Amino acid sequence: MAICPNCGKRITFLKNYVHGCTVEYIFDGENYEFVNCVGGTLEEYCCPECGYKITEDEQQAKKFLKG
Repeated sequence: MAICPNCGKRITFLKNYVHGCTVEYIFDGENYEFVNCVGGTLEEYCCPECGYKITEDEQQAKKFLKG
């Protein structure tokens, strides 16, 4: 389990923010289902507890979560 270097909390996942992308959903009249995010220019992987940016690289995010 990873520990956030900012808030010190144990975390099992990171929030992934993609800036500048077009998000595609399917809408069935009642619910939305995420399909894809196209054309993102910057990704941030952040602590779900405090929002601290851990990395901008997916491989680094995987390494961080593995401890």
